[in-house]
Amino acid sequence: MSLSSFLYLLFFFIIILIHYLLPQRIRWVWLLIVSYLFCIYASPGFALVLLLVTAIAYVDGLLIARAGNRKVKLTVLLLGMFLAVIPLFVAKYLNFSLSIIEAALRVLGGSVDFVGMDILLPLGISFYTFQALSYLMDIFSDVLKPERNFARFALYQAFFPKLIAGPIERGGALLPQLLDPKPFDYQRMLDGLVRIGWGFFKKLVVADRLGVIANTVFAAPGDFHSPLIVLAVFAYSFQIYIDFSAYCDIAIGSAKLLGIDLVENFNSPYFSRSITDFWRRWHISLTSWLRDYIFTPLNFTLRRKRSKIYQYILIILVFLVSGLWHGANYTFIIWGLLHGAYQVIEAATLKMRSRFAERFNIDRESFGHRFFEIAGTFLLVTFTWIFFRAQNIHEAGQIIKSIVTFEGITEQSAWSLSLLGLAQPDLLIMVFGLIIVVIVQVAGHNCNLIRELNIQPLPFRWLVYLSLIFAVIIFGYFGIYTAENFIYAGF
Repeated sequence: MSLSSFLYLLFFFIIILIHYLLPQRIRWVWLLIVSYLFCIYASPGFALVLLLVTAIAYVDGLLIARAGNRKVKLTVLLLGMFLAVIPLFVAKYLNFSLSIIEAALRVLGGSVDFVGMDILLPLGISFYTFQALSYLMDIFSDVLKPERNFARFALYQAFFPKLIAGPIERGGALLPQLLDPKPFDYQRMLDGLVRIGWGFFKKLVVADRLGVIANTVFAAPGDFHSPLIVLAVFAYSFQIYIDFSAYCDIAIGSAKLLGIDLVENFNSPYFSRSITDFWRRWHISLTSWLRDYIFTPLNFTLRRKRSKIYQYILIILVFLVSGLWHGANYTFIIWGLLHGAYQVIEAATLKMRSRFAERFNIDRESFGHRFFEIAGTFLLVTFTWIFFRAQNIHEAGQIIKSIVTFEGITEQSAWSLSLLGLAQPDLLIMVFGLIIVVIVQVAGHNCNLIRELNIQPLPFRWLVYLSLIFAVIIFGYFGIYTAENFIYAGF
């Protein structure tokens, strides 16, 4: 069930209605039931996988807390993490691993063909597996006490707004809220509805139309010349951000209506002034997870190694994991390694760039310099999205070659927007919608727009609410294209 569908709105309306009719002490039970119904609707098998990972993490968390000494605790932790990751590995990485082994054996002169498994990726498995792993590591580090009620822990894992694509929550933040959500509040409800409506607008009016352009070109890059390929690459760069942030808007807004606050996952990432800054603003729950549970522990282990080379290696390793987390494909590995390499280069050249700015008296806070940094970071990020979106390395190479060689740039057909799969009305809707998203992003960069909206006169507020509703209905649901699933729902 897509969070951008009418079915979800109906499902959520029923949940809200019953939720606030029930006594507060048992509302968490209702949320557990509907969260598993949400998962079962996709597939009963998906619910069984979720239940299996939940049971492993629950039991192992209790065993870690009961272990007598740190060595035993570490052994129990590693065993639990290994067992919790097995379903994810089998569903997402087994076939890829077998293909690597086959390729390695062929290089060594051997010949073997493994029979791959055709497994549908369970709903949200990458997200709730990482959530289970952080729960276990927090118990090991004495940051968190284990949850002794299995049903309550099951809700922590399965809470439906964040199940499909996060945010990746921590036990210390989410578990207490699930048991004691905030009471009904009119303004909180209104803020949540606005957040959901804004997410629907971004997804249905803007992101899905950008997706038509990206899908058309990336499906057959050899049929297009440089200008339209460049346009499609930029379209995907905006699509993936708007699409993913739209999901988070709907998820966070839905949770807010239930009295629960989920973590923010984005902070204007395309206004970043460096790749390091970008990763402080993009998919924040994943970035903080990688920092807290991979980079920081390994960096602490190597604290006696004073050479910066070790930190650079760790950065590359963390972003290799980030790439693999997104998918079992060489393209995701390259995407992750590129982001790691960007940050290593930034760190290694930091002093040199500072001296250069001082030598030539460059005001690094001037508009021109900030614009140069933001534009440069955006272009570097957009380049990596080519590998993220391409089906294989050959396709990515073909796209890059077409761009850098200006292939067909003098041909009239190379500039024909009619080839991109959108009719002119939809193209105009997409452009105006994108402009609105950018304006809101710029306006909200330094202030809370929902809070600002709340202090405006009532007629103006309702003009905004109604405009949002009608835009979603008229330009979203009644568009002439098929609505797409959220991109990150596939991870």
